[in-house]
Amino acid sequence: MTNLQRWLSTRWWQELIVWSTLWYWFSTIKTIGRFPGGDGPHILGTAGRLAQQVYDGSIYWFILCFSSLLGPHPPFAYLPFTTSAVLFPEQSWNHLIGGMIVLWLIWDGLYRLKAGIIGWLWICASPLTWLQAENAGIDLVAAACIIQSLSHLYASDKLSKNRHVLGWGFWIGAAFMTKYTAPMFLWMPCLLAGTWAIRYGRMRKIGLGVLAFLIVALPWWSTHINQVMGYVLASGDASSGLLTNKAIIDNPWSSENITWYLGAFVDALGWQTGFWFLVFLVIPKKNSPKYILFSGILGGWLML
Repeated sequence: MTNLQRWLSTRWWQELIVWSTLWYWFSTIKTIGRFPGGDGPHILGTAGRLAQQVYDGSIYWFILCFSSLLGPHPPFAYLPFTTSAVLFPEQSWNHLIGGMIVLWLIWDGLYRLKAGIIGWLWICASPLTWLQAENAGIDLVAAACIIQSLSHLYASDKLSKNRHVLGWGFWIGAAFMTKYTAPMFLWMPCLLAGTWAIRYGRMRKIGLGVLAFLIVALPWWSTHINQVMGYVLASGDASSGLLTNKAIIDNPWSSENITWYLGAFVDALGWQTGFWFLVFLVIPKKNSPKYILFSGILGGWLML
């Protein structure tokens, strides 16, 4: 069975549900007439200017401006909304179209992780998903990169499939290029991949993933590393004025700080989600993505 035949036989009806959900959301927000707040106007303004350069054929200036983006986010954070603005230059709802692109990337990763429609409905159940989507939220773009990377790592079948190994490395690079904190969810899955490489003698596959990562991230990071380190380190300096939560520096291992993100998770998705996730971890299942997902969550929580 070819990939197209497999898609037609198993995925088309799920795509129909996903796109129906996205279209309903788009139509509802458009009818209400709600526009982004917070960082949204900054994201859309920058994305719109980049799109105008592409649309006008000013590719040199596009590359120059795109590569100069540093704070608060690296260049790829603006890509979904730049893409939307290029495709629909007269459209006033590019934040929603860009949000649809990001949400579809999340769905695509969930499908690859065998979560399917259940996973999609779980994502839809969180108000934070839609709040981020309608406000051109970069956290959601970073989440899409992380989910895509983890899904390709899972689909690589312990690094045995080159196409997905390349996808794994590519999306790690995209995460590095989207948000400075995104890699914290990817370091433990990389350690897990390292154990597979040692156990099954697939160190060359690790090199393949690293190559894909470098192709995406190295050109920009190699020329901006000093500026990035200055920006990131200043955000952790209590005297710099950029730190929003001084308690993180003063007492990072307090019970309040350790449980803060767990509490935010419960507020967003409820206790029942945590319960069913624990059930998912405990139930034995062959070729389950649970270890990959758990390593990403644990790595991010430890870093946070």
